[in-house]
Amino acid sequence: MRRLLSPFLLVFTSILGLAYYYAASQLTSHVVFALFLALPFICIWLVPILYWSGDRAETKPWTHHFQTIAYVSMGWLNFVFVALIPLNLLSFTLNIAGRRGLAEAIDANTPELTLGFSIVALLFGFWRARSGPGLKTVPIPIDDLDSDLHNLTFVQISDLHVGPTIRKHYVERVVRQCNALKPDLIVLTGDIVDGSISDLREHAAPLKTLNAKYGVYLILGNHDYYSGADAWVNEFRAMGITVLLNSHVIIRVGSASFMLAGVLDPAVQQFSKDLKPDPHMARGNVDTSQNMLRILLAHNPKLAILAEHAGFHLQISGHTHAGQFIPWTLITKWVHAPHYVGLSRQKNMWVYVSAGTGSWGPPIRLGTSPELSLLKLEHSGAINR
Repeated sequence: MRRLLSPFLLVFTSILGLAYYYAASQLTSHVVFALFLALPFICIWLVPILYWSGDRAETKPWTHHFQTIAYVSMGWLNFVFVALIPLNLLSFTLNIAGRRGLAEAIDANTPELTLGFSIVALLFGFWRARSGPGLKTVPIPIDDLDSDLHNLTFVQISDLHVGPTIRKHYVERVVRQCNALKPDLIVLTGDIVDGSISDLREHAAPLKTLNAKYGVYLILGNHDYYSGADAWVNEFRAMGITVLLNSHVIIRVGSASFMLAGVLDPAVQQFSKDLKPDPHMARGNVDTSQNMLRILLAHNPKLAILAEHAGFHLQISGHTHAGQFIPWTLITKWVHAPHYVGLSRQKNMWVYVSAGTGSWGPPIRLGTSPELSLLKLEHSGAINR
């Protein structure tokens, strides 16, 4: 009962109730259909009650099926409102303009247009998400790059979200794609898991077969903290993956060396008063008199300002999913610009943001695609450091 009366859930319930009333009033006048429309809203309402306040329900055999249904419902209702709201606004505008006949025609066809669009968008988005990541090759020009580092390749896995909708077979496919590229390094830039280790160990296990010439490196994202970071860090290390926690390694390639560092995610501050993302700590007191290349793994691209101040040349990030599907593609671009997705600059530092290798919540991609990023270092001009 205390959980039901929490401020978050009261607000959440109110928003869902108003959304349902609006959708039902616009889409149907039949009680049976209105009750049927209530089912996806109820599924969504149950998610924070059952799963966002602990993992006690995760071990029940039906839990992942229910979560998948709830998240698909969330995606479908998103597309319902993407269609319904513009149609209502168009009808309202036409009424004001005196075009009542056209407005009435739109109103009469609104239920069919809304349901048709939402179902097609849902099916296509679901197919696109489940079809797996495509390869995105990204050349990154680095000033004064040592010749031994020219064409050095990183494969980036980000926002895999192993959990209710991303299971073992998807992870195995990603690992096969990754290893087939024969990269020099593999970096996992956070939000790799979305649930407890007892529930997901088997589904994350294929990650132990990732293989790269100079190693596999990982940082934590916000969802990794929500999932029990300490246990997962131990699990990742047992897989042979190097976990970077405000720390770095120096990697030697031929006669050249470069720094690969990783920072904590800002979500760590919800669990500890003493920890925070700190690019300066991650860099350490390494002698950079010879202008060593410095690369930072930072899940949240908003850390780019701190990373640039700490003297890094490249930041590799994720977190945004590029919005995953409309209309969140536009909202996320507004929130995270200029480091929304792809390659951008933070003064003297490059920032690359992956659109994500998996998906969170609704297993849907529309307006974006899941990606496996192949980053390739290339020669450029002189570094001004």
